[in-house]
This record gives sequence, structure tokens and C-alpha cells, in this order.
Amino acid sequence: MYKCSNIPRSFRCIILFLCVFLVSAYPANATRPDYTIKIMPLGDSITYGYTDGSLTNDFTVGYRQKLYLDLVGMGYKIEFVGSLISGQSAIPEFDYDHEGHPGWRDDEIADNINEWLSQKPADIVLLHIGTNGLDPDPSDVETILNEIDRFSLDVIVIIAKIINRINYSAATTLFNNNVESMVLERIANGDKILIVDQESALNYTSDMADNLHPNELGYEKMANVWLNGLLSLYEDNIGTFRKGAWFLDNNGNDVWDKDVDTKIPFGSFGLKSDIPVTGDWNGNGIASVGIFRNGAWYLDDGDGIWNSAKDTTIKAGSFGMMGDKPITGDWNGNGKTKIGVFRKGVWYLDYNGNNKWDKGLDKAYSAGSFGLSTDIPITGDWNGDGKTKIGVFRKGAWYLDFDGNGQWNKNKDTTVLAGSFGLKTDIPVTGDWNGDGKTNIGVFRKGAWYLDFNGNNKLDAGDIYIPNGSFGLADDIPIVGLWKKKPF
Repeated sequence: MYKCSNIPRSFRCIILFLCVFLVSAYPANATRPDYTIKIMPLGDSITYGYTDGSLTNDFTVGYRQKLYLDLVGMGYKIEFVGSLISGQSAIPEFDYDHEGHPGWRDDEIADNINEWLSQKPADIVLLHIGTNGLDPDPSDVETILNEIDRFSLDVIVIIAKIINRINYSAATTLFNNNVESMVLERIANGDKILIVDQESALNYTSDMADNLHPNELGYEKMANVWLNGLLSLYEDNIGTFRKGAWFLDNNGNDVWDKDVDTKIPFGSFGLKSDIPVTGDWNGNGIASVGIFRNGAWYLDDGDGIWNSAKDTTIKAGSFGMMGDKPITGDWNGNGKTKIGVFRKGVWYLDYNGNNKWDKGLDKAYSAGSFGLSTDIPITGDWNGDGKTKIGVFRKGAWYLDFDGNGQWNKNKDTTVLAGSFGLKTDIPVTGDWNGDGKTNIGVFRKGAWYLDFNGNNKLDAGDIYIPNGSFGLADDIPIVGLWKKKPF
């Protein structure tokens, strides 16, 4: 992803009405995995949390306490795993299990990691190792990765470029560069690894307790780096629908990679005149494709191929009519995406998820309650409570139903003025760009993406710019979803 620094001030952009209208079909809805994620903090005394020796074991937390509390505060179900404990008396309480072994070298970790995982299985390993017995050769770190793969190829490893020292160590930087080169080769061969840069995260004048170990502020910064790495596994990805074919950015790098990303060819699921929709139809945490055709819905089971025996057909008239604008969202917060339509300013939401309109059970918001008939409907979890809300895009301005009651209230709901984030000819998109559990806004402009990464509803240097041609062409229809758990 590219951070915006110099965003073009204006674009000549001609978009067919149909293309603008289609944006209602593919909102991204911030969701959380509905299972406990087991994370193993792995390393030496830096993982343990040593500072200057003033803290006893039961109060030593390092980066682990803040990281755990941040993740839980965002709605994730987290369990730290490992054979060691430290920080059990710290307040606020957190899960204090880990595998941070003070004084240990990378070869010693390699000798034991398979056994530790066998006893305490993990979904994700956070690896910071190499400070002790520093050697530019990354072979022992590679052995650690081999041993993790020997336990299970499904374990995700987030590996750090390790922190440096108060007295700068060129050998540490060389070690980090060598580890990165080795890891990039493994990633290219399909290994489930993500690299994060802890070396650049710290100020070695103010963030260190001694030559090797961070102080409290330094550990807080380390926690933030781990957090961003973890969140990147669960943020929404982009995609496009092009004349009946789908292109999905599986690995989330915002560049089309034909050997990694998914292409669903024309005719496999949809025709060029269809309206694309996406959603987690079965609640497995991964978005699938679908289409809206003349009032009927066709929803995929996840394989990208239409199969009338396995996929879902909702006949025209059951929930939608020709001319409706389709919308999708998790209206009741049960983890599954449901359907809905926007019809001349009126919203109809399949709240109970049975794909039929049930008066009294499903939700309807009357014309004028939230939006005009000429608005482009959008949806998202604006406040992070796990339920999808409605909103509209009107000539470059955004109106978001922040409190989720389906009624416009200028004192409670969110207004983003035209020009703050988008032009009237833009196609609006929504998604959880940073993995924090809240849906943010964005626009698709003649093949380029502008995504409000920092969530402040203004286009600025903290946001994401994906240039035309990286992932999408000017005539494509943008779509958003968590196609696969990243980075795979």
C-alpha cells in the first residue's frame, strides 16, 4: 500500500450511471474472527520483557501486556501460549504465557520450538530473536522456521527485524537484512511469514533501559509494531469486477499477482451486465462473491464457480425487484452477511437472514429517514460494534448512520463534507482498511484507489493511494472483502 503524499487535486473522470449505481453492492463490513486466536510470543529476554532489573518476574510484561489488551479491546479473542509466565501480578490483567527465554540464542530456540508448539499449539508466532550471540548468518533463524513448519505448515510466523542497541551495532542491521532476504525467499515459495520492522521503531536515545533492552516506552512502541502486523492479517482487501470476471487481491499487497491472487473468469460466476455483491454468506470469516440480476440474487459457496446444487439462489421478488440497488451487511451482528436493497430512498434489510422479506421481522427505513432516491447507498460498521449500518454518498459527501438507528441525526451521525474525501464523480468504497474493527471510507477514481487508512475522514498523508493499473482499470467496478486470511 502506498501512503498518500501528493494526491492529484483533480481528475477528469467520466463514469457511467450504472457503474456509480453498482457501488451499493459491495460494502465491506468490519468483522472479527469468531474464534480464539492463539499467539506465542517467542524469543529471548526482550520477549520476556526485561528492562533494567528493577522489576520482579510477576510484574515483567514487556510488549506483551499492551499488545494483548489492545487486541482484546478491538474485539479479538486472544490467548497467549507458552511454557513460561511473567507479569501475572501486573494490572490491568492479561494473558501472561510466553516463550521468552532470557539469554537464549537463536540456535537454542531452534532446538526447542517444535516441542513447545507440540505442548502449546499456536496459530501465530511472534518471533524476535538474534540479540544473544549475534551472528550475521541467518541459518539458525531459518532452522527455527523449518522447525515451526515441521510442526505445522499452517502456523503463521510474524518475524521481526530485531531492535538495535544504544551503541549502534552494524552487525545487527546486517543480521536483519540477511534474515529479511532469507524470509522473502521463503515467502515467495509459499511460507506463511510476515516481516515487521522493530529496528526502525525505537529511538535509541529515549526508548532503551540499557544497551540491549527497551524501557517501558520502547516496549510500547514494539507492541504497536506487532499490533499493526497482526491487524494486517485481518484487514479487508480490494478487488474488481470486469465484464463478468472477478479479480481478488488475496495477499493484500494492492498489486495484481497472477500466481497468487484469484481470477474468476467470465462465465464462472456472473455476466458482464450483472451487479457484483460480496459477503461472508456462511459465516466462515472469508468473503465470497455473488451477483444481483434483475431482482434475483446468486450467492457463491466460496469456490467461485456457479453450482445450482450448492450455491444460493434467491428468486426475484423474494427480496428485491428489478431496479433496486443491492446492499449487503451483517445487520444483526451474528457473523454472517445478509442481503438488502435500496429502493427510491427506502431501505429494506433482511435482518433475520432467511432471504425473504418478513414484515415485522426485517427492517425497513422509509424514504427521507436516511437518504434521497438519487443517493448512492453504502454500508459499514462505522462504530465497531459488530453490526452493519447504512449510509449514503451524495455528490462527494458522506452521511453515515453512526448510531445505527436508521434515522438521520446531525448531532449523532457522521457527515464528511464534499471534497474532504472524494469528488462527486468518484465511486465510493468502504472497508476495514487497517483491521481495527471499524469500517472506513474510500473512493475508486478512474482505476485508482484512495482509502482512509487512519479513519479521520480526510484525505491526507496517512492514507493509502493505489495508482491506476496496480489493481484495477478505469472501467472496472471496485469490490472489497477479506478474500483469504492474509498474507496467504
